[in-house]
Amino acid sequence: ETVNEYIHEINADYFRIAFGDNGTIRIPHLINGVLISVARYLGFSLYAQYIVGAVPQIVIYSTVCYFAIKRLRSGKMLMAVIALLPTNIFLAAFYSQDYWITAFSLLGSAYFIGMLQDREKGYSARDTMVMCVAFLLACMPKPVYITLLLLPLFLRKASFSKKDYQTYYITCILTICLLGILLLARSFFAIRSGGDFRGGSEINTIDQIYYILNSPLEYAKTLYVFLKDYFSFDACGEYITNMAYMGVGPCAKFLLLLVVFTALTDKGDADAFKGRGLLQIASVLFYVGTAILIATALYITFTPVGANVINGCQRRYLLPLLFPFFALCFHRGVLKLSGKKWYHLAVLLGTVIPLFYNVYVQLIALMV
Repeated sequence: ETVNEYIHEINADYFRIAFGDNGTIRIPHLINGVLISVARYLGFSLYAQYIVGAVPQIVIYSTVCYFAIKRLRSGKMLMAVIALLPTNIFLAAFYSQDYWITAFSLLGSAYFIGMLQDREKGYSARDTMVMCVAFLLACMPKPVYITLLLLPLFLRKASFSKKDYQTYYITCILTICLLGILLLARSFFAIRSGGDFRGGSEINTIDQIYYILNSPLEYAKTLYVFLKDYFSFDACGEYITNMAYMGVGPCAKFLLLLVVFTALTDKGDADAFKGRGLLQIASVLFYVGTAILIATALYITFTPVGANVINGCQRRYLLPLLFPFFALCFHRGVLKLSGKKWYHLAVLLGTVIPLFYNVYVQLIALMV
């Protein structure tokens, strides 16, 4: 009866919810909102509205991942494993903006690595635009992922003519500048607003910035302790098999090892591009540097001033970084098995079976 009363209350209050100014409309949620409005107009129940509104997320996620995998000459299985991680599927099936970030980061990374693999083709204006737009879309919900746009700058100059080289880099730099302006605007708003109210009454972004500037060694120590735990192998379930309030499911370590195995084996002749040392260093700096930016952003906006912990930095924020990190850090691999159908079948079964097992343990078993 209590639940039914609550549902009735929300249905009766839909005008305020639909037309009230409850915050900024973000791109990942725009289609959800349109379908919810249509379902509400057609008289659907609250539950039906909820389901209808969630449908476009899994459609967008699947479609974008399909085109990302299609663009690669090798590394398709690595991307498939990462795209099918239980937490990624969970985020795509329910209301979240993380699915959007992960999907378009996969698409942008696929086009960047695809251009590395197609070095003999030279410059492609279409590929460059798709890559930059994909990274831009990935960063718009959370501009802290601006580091994704630094990856294209590591494409070798030798791959282009002088004119194409200039056009390519101008396109990439203009995209970075556009996102940088958005990031500055968001940061200014966050500072003016005093931080994220969910962090508590002790949040003060300006004082926290002053603390970091005045005590850099203390903050560096806090950051080091945090990152050591954040990257912990034992805690990988927090971003691989985590289904929010349902809990953290099994098989997380197996799936992470499968990602590493696939990164080392899903290779081909197209991966023999030059500059692998620079790309490996760049991939590590990209992975760790982005994690530092995310942690610092949440320390400023979500953590009490001067605290020796970092609040609100969930491990799922690592998901958009996994493919570019593993694909570039292990881009030569140790074996080339991608041409064998049995290899593809084994990798997909090793991904899908733990996925459905997690669905059973964390969702279906609770309803039986």
